[in-house]
Amino acid sequence: MTEKRSFSAPPYYFDDLLDYIKDKDNFTKYSELKNLLSISKDYDVEPKVKFQFMVDSLDDLDVKHNLIEWIDRDNPLGMSKPLEQNNSRIKIKQDIVGFVNGLKNKTDVSLKSIGKMLEKEVKKKKINVEDIKEEKYEELNVDLDTEIDLKRDDGSVGLNGFGYLDESNLKMVVNFICKDQDGSRFIQKKIDECSSQDRLWLYENIKDDVWELSMDLFGNYVIQKLFESEREIKKDILKKVKGRILGLSVHMYGCRVVQKILECSGSEEMVLEEIKDKLLVLIEDQNGNHVVQKCVEKIKDKKYFIEYFQNHSVNMSMHKYGCRVIQRLLIDNHQDVMVKNIIDNTSLLAENQYGNYVLQFILDNGNEVNKKRIINKILPKVYEYSKHKFASNVVEKCVVQADNEERIKMVDRLNGDNIFDMSTDKFANYVVQRLIDLAENRKKIINNLKPHVAELKKCVYSKHITTKLYLF
Repeated sequence: MTEKRSFSAPPYYFDDLLDYIKDKDNFTKYSELKNLLSISKDYDVEPKVKFQFMVDSLDDLDVKHNLIEWIDRDNPLGMSKPLEQNNSRIKIKQDIVGFVNGLKNKTDVSLKSIGKMLEKEVKKKKINVEDIKEEKYEELNVDLDTEIDLKRDDGSVGLNGFGYLDESNLKMVVNFICKDQDGSRFIQKKIDECSSQDRLWLYENIKDDVWELSMDLFGNYVIQKLFESEREIKKDILKKVKGRILGLSVHMYGCRVVQKILECSGSEEMVLEEIKDKLLVLIEDQNGNHVVQKCVEKIKDKKYFIEYFQNHSVNMSMHKYGCRVIQRLLIDNHQDVMVKNIIDNTSLLAENQYGNYVLQFILDNGNEVNKKRIINKILPKVYEYSKHKFASNVVEKCVVQADNEERIKMVDRLNGDNIFDMSTDKFANYVVQRLIDLAENRKKIINNLKPHVAELKKCVYSKHITTKLYLF
């Protein structure tokens, strides 16, 4: 059995983003989007900028690879400002996490009953002005991100956010629950189970926060779920995000909402209209490229994309995110101009860490004419390409997709020294394995290698080849 190796496109690691923002223009764009304001001595990012990634220790680097995730976790966009000691309106953090956790296992509660349950909970925690001392404040200051005003209009002190649940206060509570991990899951479950009236009630209480929740770690799931529900809710969400699609598209969580809009609404043209002038920028963004891919997938008339990208197809094929968009466009086999540009640059793309994926995609999914064109481009340098880290992937794919005549030509291109050298190479050995498995003239390879079995057994890269020599 031929040993397999991964062909998946590389993941998005912190190092990739760090390299990306070293460019002055890229850093400016990125800092505007994420509002990186803190300072660090740990990393120097040119041009002349230092900032804090908000990690507890350098040991965390092995686990927390995604920079945006760090920032959203440790310095969220909605983070409260520090308490001002001289503020006449006393603020505390009030623990309603227990309440949210208690909701998780309740199956008989409707969304509209949340308000009454909250009112009952918080009435237990009323306090008087005289009791507000610094030490008492510290006792009440539990670990939450939401600040609640205590000062009531009548001068008494209670939980103004919860003690009197008027319309605005209830909206704040529902917003908080949507942004809590357990609360979000509870709401999502209830959206599936509850009546249309309850869903409309829920949306009425968060409709002014659609933009904020769309960019929240847990809130975005609530918005996505609601978008799949009533028509009037879907229509209003579209109204709320109109004019802001570009901002959502480059956000780690907001891009998920845009993709849901593209999946469910039939509003593809509205989305495209807002992002069409920034397509190349979005393609180079680790979040925005997913939105462009979804646009390409959902918009039936690909003419705009083809005309826009065909002159950039080679450069995009060599980009870590652009190569994904190109592959999405190439699913339709009628992109003749784009495919021609790519195949004409086979030698450049084969040796590129991202471009090789595009050539492999054409070999797997293209028509026979285009497959043969790539194989004929690879054939004259089959030995050199086989030993290349990235091009060897393309050669191996050529062996799989070639017909018998083309495989015979590949083997004939190799002499005895080439075959032995390839068999002990960490990349080329995969090509030799494929040729032994599939080429009709495999005997040439086997006969050239059998005198060298003792040497092959000593090489870690040729152990699978050694086994195959005695199977044919």
